[in-house]
Amino acid sequence: MDAILKAIQEMNQSLSKEIKDGFSSVNERLDKVESRLANLETNSNEDVVALLKQIERNTNGLQQDIEFLTGKVGNHDRILNRLNNN
Repeated sequence: MDAILKAIQEMNQSLSKEIKDGFSSVNERLDKVESRLANLETNSNEDVVALLKQIERNTNGLQQDIEFLTGKVGNHDRILNRLNNN
C-alpha cells in the first residue's frame, strides 16, 4: 500500500513539474507576443503621425490654391455680370 501511495505521489510531483514547465513556456511566449504588439503599436502610431503631417502639408497648399482661385472666379463673375447688364 505504501508503495502505491509513493508511486502516486511521485506521479503527482512529476505531473506538477510538467504543468509548471508548460505554463512557464506559455508565459514566455505570451510575453514575446505582448512585446511584439507593443512594438507594432508604437511603430503604427509613428506612421499615422507621419501620414497626418504629410496630409496637413498637402492640405495647406490646396487651401491657398482654393482661396486664390475663389478670388479669380469672383472677379470674372463680377466682370461678366457687368457685361451682361450693359
